[in-house]
Amino acid sequence: MRKAIYNGIKTQFVGWYMLSNNWEVYLTEDFDEDGYAEALVLGAENEFGSVWFEEHKSHIVASAFGEEFCKEVDMGNLAPPENGQWIAEAEAA
Repeated sequence: MRKAIYNGIKTQFVGWYMLSNNWEVYLTEDFDEDGYAEALVLGAENEFGSVWFEEHKSHIVASAFGEEFCKEVDMGNLAPPENGQWIAEAEAA
């Protein structure tokens, strides 16, 4: 998990993926047994809501989940959500 400030609110993220239409999905929780998760979706509108993996999986062009997500953030390879910033681990507590 990594934390970021998005629209002035401290939010935790556990994964990220990009769809073929260039929409980005920042997961705020892991997918449940039915494939649903809460996420920040950056697309036509930027909003928090529920996403369903089955609807998105054939359109995913890049992704990072779990430890891979944390590593990509730590290495600077994954930008925070638009108009947001990652919080250093020491600051996140």
